[in-house]
Amino acid sequence: MTEPLLRRMCPADLPVVMEIDRQSLPRPWSEATWREELDSPLGLYMVLTEGGAISGHIGVKRVADEIHVMTLAVRPNRRRQGFARVLLKDVLAHPTSVGARRVYLEVRPNNLEARALYSSLGFVQTGVRPGYYGDEDALLTDPQSWLDVVARDVREVSVAVSLLGRIFGRLFVSFLLLTPPTLLGAFEGFE
Repeated sequence: MTEPLLRRMCPADLPVVMEIDRQSLPRPWSEATWREELDSPLGLYMVLTEGGAISGHIGVKRVADEIHVMTLAVRPNRRRQGFARVLLKDVLAHPTSVGARRVYLEVRPNNLEARALYSSLGFVQTGVRPGYYGDEDALLTDPQSWLDVVARDVREVSVAVSLLGRIFGRLFVSFLLLTPPTLLGAFEGFE
């Protein structure tokens, strides 16, 4: 398999996206709903592909300073490989999300895998939407600080770079201290 790639969803993707939804969601959207969402200037819909094949998708809507995660699904045979996490984090780091002060999503109470994912990203239950799914209530969740969802990775990378800098800095100083001056003179012309 090739490296996963995230790109904007286009209408030609709908048959595959709708198939993933049928495999993943009790009440998937209709084609008309999907087309309305793709045409909305407020929406950002992305697909994650592997070797050109769609493995998952996400959609968010930006209204004023809020990001509403509208949909998120991954092909059943590609789950538990971090794709949903990548989709969510990448969309929240997308320029569309810049400046948003709140992110929220709804999740079915019985969708324990999704709830565990959202919890691991810092989302907490903030309310209940009665009858949201028609046949079931929805738990309303948002991160304690949605910037933490994006910033956690940035902090981890920053710590790793700082540590590497210290290690390689010490190695370079050791190299200078242990290298004979005649060898160091050979590098004078490369300043």
